[in-house]
Amino acid sequence: MKHDPLSSARAEGLRALLEDLSHHPATFTGREAAVLIPLYEIDGRVHVVLTRRSETVSTHRGQISFPGGARDDVDDDLLATALRETEEEIGLPIGAVAPLGLLGTLPTYGTEFVVSAYVGSIVRPEAWIPSEHEIDEIIELPLDELISVRTTEIRERDRMRWRMPVFELDGHRVWGFTAFILARMLDLAARVLVDDPQEGSLVIHPASADAIIGELHDSDERFGWTGIYWVDGEQLILGPYRGAFPDGHETITIPGGVCGAVAATPPTEVVPDVRNRPGHIPCELSTRSEVVAPIMLEGRVVGVLDVDSDQVDAFDRSAVALIEATASRIAALADRPGYEPPVQIV
Repeated sequence: MKHDPLSSARAEGLRALLEDLSHHPATFTGREAAVLIPLYEIDGRVHVVLTRRSETVSTHRGQISFPGGARDDVDDDLLATALRETEEEIGLPIGAVAPLGLLGTLPTYGTEFVVSAYVGSIVRPEAWIPSEHEIDEIIELPLDELISVRTTEIRERDRMRWRMPVFELDGHRVWGFTAFILARMLDLAARVLVDDPQEGSLVIHPASADAIIGELHDSDERFGWTGIYWVDGEQLILGPYRGAFPDGHETITIPGGVCGAVAATPPTEVVPDVRNRPGHIPCELSTRSEVVAPIMLEGRVVGVLDVDSDQVDAFDRSAVALIEATASRIAALADRPGYEPPVQIV
């Protein structure tokens, strides 16, 4: 088998998608860490490199993860952390990685870490060199098969319940933070990374996003109206929301308004003053600024997350990054029609 870095078309397409995302690490607090999502091709099929952590490491023993770890004083930035840790854990030289961008910065549940996930196209070495103390196994899986086996499970801890994506392939079970990051990448870039992804194989039940909408709405006093419009053919249909009922705007024809424009052509649109934005459709008359983020599922737009404020230019980079991360959380609720997710007590 011949191993190649990502094709130039794939690499540039992925780089462009990542550049369109909003990032603001200070959104979350905790100890900084970083991971690398290494990608390469075999006969045109994109593969991802994962690791199975040893039973002797301090956290996440025996779990499948991306190579990476905590930031060290020697690291100039978090990308340097991801590259250094990857070389230490699996023997991939730093010079064999072409970084493509940052996928996101998110906290891990139950630990003090805030992890930045970087994507890179790699020159795969002839042989991996796993760290004797940290890594039990290096796992290489094709994305086109991973995308076809994605499901969810319900995790329960301290009387809290949440739904998370899970991937099970070739005896490997990817769950938790790693599965969320993998799902986020596939939702954003399936059309770039996978040939002919199966459209419609996953669906989001609209009511399942209601709690997330309420949590986002209550997280910031600037958020005066928060809601989802779901894509239904050539229209957007109002889903769960918080704020006044948008009388007369229960449906929006694509590409009308900010919501319709983002549904037709992502990425996220930030409107500092809606009165200067031609075609704006207000959910509330008091709205002065707005953010609309696409809800992406397997590379297609299935809805938009709309947040309005009665303040001009209310949304800084931190707020936009939070809204985009919430859109990914909503996409992570997706499952296969008729599938009943198991409950895992953690």
